[in-house]
Amino acid sequence: MTLENWKQPIGLNVVILVSIIYCIVVLVIETMPRTSSLVTTPFRINLQTASAIELEFLPGIGPKMAERIIEFRKTHILRTPEDLEGVYGIGQQKIRYLHWLVATEDELK
Repeated sequence: MTLENWKQPIGLNVVILVSIIYCIVVLVIETMPRTSSLVTTPFRINLQTASAIELEFLPGIGPKMAERIIEFRKTHILRTPEDLEGVYGIGQQKIRYLHWLVATEDELK
């Protein structure tokens, strides 16, 4: 069989063209910014009023640490995550992790 006798199937050009168009459409759709009409607010914990179970939702806070926080807030007012520095076992690194999960006084008003 020589190249002169070989004929390209009739639909191959159409299949290639459709594949290229499909890839371009998928690329455009996937790179478009996603917008939503659903507005969500993050779940924030109030350190001054949260129960032990709610405090345990915070990363790095277990049952014993939650009890320490509850005991600490009996004699201190907790307005920001930085106020937790006096609690045994909580350092600067843990406070940085908690900062986006704890409600500040401005958010509570």
